[in-house]
Amino acid sequence: MILSIILIGIIILIITLFIVNVKFNDKLAIVISIIALSVSFLGVFKNEIFPFNLEIIIDDLIITADSGKSNKKAKNIEFVLNVSFLNKGYAEGIIEKIFVKVLDDGGIVKFYRPTIEIDYIKYIQGKRRLHGDNVISQFSSFPLHSKQSLNKYLVFQNLGHPKYPITPWKIGNYKFEVFVKTSYRKKAKLMKKLPFTLDEEGLNNYLNNNSVEYSLIFFDDN
Repeated sequence: MILSIILIGIIILIITLFIVNVKFNDKLAIVISIIALSVSFLGVFKNEIFPFNLEIIIDDLIITADSGKSNKKAKNIEFVLNVSFLNKGYAEGIIEKIFVKVLDDGGIVKFYRPTIEIDYIKYIQGKRRLHGDNVISQFSSFPLHSKQSLNKYLVFQNLGHPKYPITPWKIGNYKFEVFVKTSYRKKAKLMKKLPFTLDEEGLNNYLNNNSVEYSLIFFDDN
Protein backbone atom coordinates (compact mmCIF):
# COMPACT_ATOMS: atom_id res chain seq x y z
CA MET A 1 0.00 0.00 0.00
CA ILE A 2 2.76 2.46 0.97
CA LEU A 3 4.81 1.49 -2.10
CA SER A 4 1.81 2.06 -4.40
CA ILE A 5 1.22 5.56 -3.00
CA ILE A 6 4.89 6.44 -3.46
CA LEU A 7 4.93 5.21 -7.06
CA ILE A 8 1.75 7.11 -7.93
CA GLY A 9 3.20 10.29 -6.41
CA ILE A 10 6.43 9.92 -8.42
CA ILE A 11 4.51 9.36 -11.68
CA ILE A 12 2.31 12.42 -11.08
CA LEU A 13 5.37 14.54 -10.27
CA ILE A 14 7.20 13.47 -13.43
CA ILE A 15 4.14 14.09 -15.63
CA THR A 16 3.73 17.55 -14.08
CA LEU A 17 7.36 18.39 -14.88
CA PHE A 18 6.85 17.67 -18.56
CA ILE A 19 3.66 19.73 -18.68
CA VAL A 20 5.05 22.90 -17.10
CA ASN A 21 7.43 25.22 -18.96
CA VAL A 22 10.84 23.96 -17.83
CA LYS A 23 13.93 23.38 -19.97
CA PHE A 24 14.49 19.76 -21.01
CA ASN A 25 17.91 19.51 -19.31
CA ASP A 26 16.39 20.84 -16.08
CA LYS A 27 13.52 18.33 -16.37
CA LEU A 28 15.98 15.48 -16.91
CA ALA A 29 18.06 16.51 -13.91
CA ILE A 30 14.96 16.69 -11.71
CA VAL A 31 13.74 13.26 -12.90
CA ILE A 32 17.14 11.71 -12.15
CA SER A 33 17.11 13.31 -8.71
CA ILE A 34 13.61 11.96 -8.03
CA ILE A 35 14.66 8.45 -9.04
CA ALA A 36 17.79 8.61 -6.87
CA LEU A 37 15.75 9.89 -3.94
CA SER A 38 13.21 7.10 -4.44
CA VAL A 39 15.93 4.43 -4.46
CA SER A 40 17.39 5.89 -1.25
CA PHE A 41 13.94 5.98 0.32
CA LEU A 42 13.35 2.32 -0.52
CA GLY A 43 16.75 1.43 0.96
CA VAL A 44 15.94 3.17 4.24
CA PHE A 45 12.36 1.97 4.58
CA LYS A 46 12.56 -1.45 2.91
CA ASN A 47 11.90 -3.21 6.25
CA GLU A 48 8.57 -1.39 6.54
CA ILE A 49 7.65 -1.70 2.86
CA PHE A 50 8.79 -5.34 2.48
CA PRO A 51 8.54 -6.74 6.04
CA PHE A 52 9.70 -10.04 7.49
CA ASN A 53 7.57 -12.74 5.87
CA LEU A 54 8.01 -16.24 7.30
CA GLU A 55 7.02 -19.50 5.66
CA ILE A 56 7.86 -22.97 6.91
CA ILE A 57 7.97 -26.32 5.12
CA ILE A 58 7.93 -29.62 6.98
CA ASP A 59 8.99 -32.68 5.02
CA ASP A 60 9.54 -35.54 7.44
CA LEU A 61 8.47 -36.83 10.82
CA ILE A 62 10.78 -39.31 12.53
CA ILE A 63 9.69 -41.09 15.69
CA THR A 64 13.11 -41.53 17.21
CA ALA A 65 15.06 -44.33 18.81
CA ASP A 66 17.90 -43.53 21.18
CA SER A 67 21.10 -45.35 22.03
CA GLY A 68 19.47 -47.21 24.93
CA LYS A 69 17.67 -50.54 25.00
CA SER A 70 14.06 -51.35 24.26
CA ASN A 71 11.08 -51.36 26.66
CA LYS A 72 10.18 -47.78 25.92
CA LYS A 73 6.82 -46.37 26.89
CA ALA A 74 4.42 -44.86 24.40
CA LYS A 75 3.93 -42.00 26.85
CA ASN A 76 7.46 -40.74 26.21
CA ILE A 77 7.50 -40.62 22.41
CA GLU A 78 9.96 -38.13 20.96
CA PHE A 79 10.04 -37.12 17.32
CA VAL A 80 12.18 -35.22 14.83
CA LEU A 81 10.70 -32.73 12.38
CA ASN A 82 12.61 -31.62 9.30
CA VAL A 83 11.69 -27.92 9.20
CA SER A 84 12.70 -25.38 6.55
CA PHE A 85 12.36 -21.73 7.59
CA LEU A 86 12.03 -19.27 4.69
CA ASN A 87 12.02 -15.49 4.96
CA LYS A 88 10.31 -14.14 1.85
CA GLY A 89 10.66 -10.52 3.02
CA TYR A 90 13.58 -8.10 3.12
CA ALA A 91 13.54 -7.40 6.84
CA GLU A 92 15.48 -9.57 9.27
CA GLY A 93 13.50 -11.40 11.93
CA ILE A 94 14.19 -13.74 14.82
CA ILE A 95 12.61 -17.15 15.30
CA GLU A 96 12.05 -17.05 19.03
CA LYS A 97 9.96 -20.14 19.74
CA ILE A 98 8.38 -23.09 17.98
CA PHE A 99 6.01 -25.62 19.49
CA VAL A 100 3.64 -28.34 18.31
CA LYS A 101 0.20 -29.27 19.59
CA VAL A 102 -0.67 -32.87 18.77
CA LEU A 103 -4.42 -33.51 18.81
CA ASP A 104 -6.01 -36.95 18.71
CA ASP A 105 -9.55 -37.84 17.60
CA GLY A 106 -10.81 -37.41 21.16
CA GLY A 107 -9.55 -33.84 21.42
CA ILE A 108 -6.70 -34.66 23.81
CA VAL A 109 -3.72 -32.34 23.26
CA LYS A 110 -0.06 -33.23 23.65
CA PHE A 111 2.31 -30.26 23.87
CA TYR A 112 5.77 -30.60 22.28
CA ARG A 113 8.74 -28.26 22.25
CA PRO A 114 12.09 -28.55 20.44
CA THR A 115 14.97 -29.40 22.72
CA ILE A 116 17.92 -30.07 20.41
CA GLU A 117 18.98 -29.76 16.78
CA ILE A 118 20.65 -32.77 15.21
CA ASP A 119 22.97 -33.44 12.27
CA TYR A 120 20.84 -35.62 10.00
CA ILE A 121 23.79 -37.17 8.14
CA LYS A 122 25.39 -38.27 11.40
CA TYR A 123 21.98 -39.46 12.59
CA ILE A 124 21.71 -41.74 9.53
CA GLN A 125 25.29 -42.93 9.98
CA GLY A 126 24.53 -43.63 13.64
CA LYS A 127 21.85 -46.19 12.68
CA ARG A 128 19.06 -43.64 13.14
CA ARG A 129 19.52 -43.38 16.89
CA LEU A 130 19.84 -40.26 19.00
CA HIS A 131 23.10 -39.87 20.87
CA GLY A 132 25.62 -37.16 21.67
CA ASP A 133 27.60 -37.55 18.43
CA ASN A 134 24.74 -36.37 16.22
CA VAL A 135 23.58 -33.47 18.41
CA ILE A 136 24.49 -30.03 17.03
CA SER A 137 23.22 -27.89 19.90
CA GLN A 138 20.40 -27.16 22.27
CA PHE A 139 17.55 -25.39 20.53
CA SER A 140 17.53 -21.61 20.95
CA SER A 141 16.25 -18.57 19.08
CA PHE A 142 17.99 -17.70 15.80
CA PRO A 143 17.89 -14.90 13.21
CA LEU A 144 16.57 -15.21 9.67
CA HIS A 145 17.99 -12.62 7.30
CA SER A 146 16.51 -11.07 4.18
CA LYS A 147 15.46 -13.78 1.67
CA GLN A 148 17.28 -16.40 3.76
CA SER A 149 16.24 -20.01 4.23
CA LEU A 150 17.44 -22.44 6.89
CA ASN A 151 16.79 -26.14 7.23
CA LYS A 152 16.86 -27.75 10.66
CA TYR A 153 16.20 -31.22 12.06
CA LEU A 154 14.66 -30.54 15.45
CA VAL A 155 13.98 -33.05 18.21
CA PHE A 156 10.65 -32.40 19.97
CA GLN A 157 9.86 -33.65 23.46
CA ASN A 158 6.71 -33.58 25.55
CA LEU A 159 8.01 -31.92 28.70
CA GLY A 160 4.60 -31.23 30.15
CA HIS A 161 2.40 -28.14 30.19
CA PRO A 162 -0.03 -26.79 32.81
CA LYS A 163 -2.93 -27.08 30.36
CA TYR A 164 -1.88 -30.31 28.68
CA PRO A 165 -0.78 -33.19 30.93
CA ILE A 166 1.42 -35.89 29.43
CA THR A 167 -0.71 -38.73 28.06
CA PRO A 168 0.29 -41.94 26.26
CA TRP A 169 0.14 -42.31 22.49
CA LYS A 170 -2.10 -44.93 20.97
CA ILE A 171 -2.87 -46.24 17.51
CA GLY A 172 -5.04 -43.75 15.63
CA ASN A 173 -5.30 -40.45 13.79
CA TYR A 174 -3.62 -37.25 14.95
CA LYS A 175 -3.21 -33.67 13.78
CA PHE A 176 0.00 -31.72 14.28
CA GLU A 177 -0.50 -27.97 14.71
CA VAL A 178 2.82 -26.16 14.35
CA PHE A 179 3.15 -22.71 15.94
CA VAL A 180 6.02 -20.24 15.53
CA LYS A 181 6.72 -17.12 17.60
CA THR A 182 8.84 -14.47 15.85
CA SER A 183 10.19 -11.08 16.84
CA TYR A 184 7.51 -9.52 14.61
CA ARG A 185 4.57 -10.97 16.54
CA LYS A 186 3.46 -10.74 20.15
CA LYS A 187 1.95 -14.24 20.02
CA ALA A 188 2.87 -17.46 18.27
CA LYS A 189 1.17 -17.97 14.90
CA LEU A 190 -0.29 -21.25 13.67
CA MET A 191 1.84 -22.03 10.60
CA LYS A 192 0.97 -25.62 9.66
CA LYS A 193 -1.65 -28.31 10.20
CA LEU A 194 -0.38 -31.79 9.45
CA PRO A 195 -2.55 -34.90 9.66
CA PHE A 196 -0.77 -38.05 10.81
CA THR A 197 -1.75 -41.67 11.47
CA LEU A 198 0.14 -43.81 13.96
CA ASP A 199 -0.40 -47.42 12.96
CA GLU A 200 0.28 -50.60 14.88
CA GLU A 201 3.50 -51.35 13.01
CA GLY A 202 4.92 -47.91 13.70
CA LEU A 203 4.08 -48.02 17.40
CA ASN A 204 5.52 -51.52 17.83
CA ASN A 205 8.72 -50.51 16.02
CA TYR A 206 9.11 -47.57 18.37
CA LEU A 207 8.47 -49.71 21.47
CA ASN A 208 11.22 -52.04 20.21
CA ASN A 209 13.53 -49.02 20.01
CA ASN A 210 13.53 -48.61 16.24
CA SER A 211 13.11 -45.26 14.51
CA VAL A 212 10.05 -44.85 12.29
CA GLU A 213 10.00 -42.29 9.49
CA TYR A 214 6.94 -40.73 7.85
CA SER A 215 6.66 -38.24 5.00
CA LEU A 216 4.35 -35.33 5.84
CA ILE A 217 4.80 -32.96 2.88
CA PHE A 218 2.03 -34.61 0.86
CA PHE A 219 -0.45 -34.39 3.70
CA ASP A 220 -0.12 -30.69 4.54
CA ASP A 221 -3.67 -29.34 4.75
CA ASN A 222 -2.77 -25.77 5.70
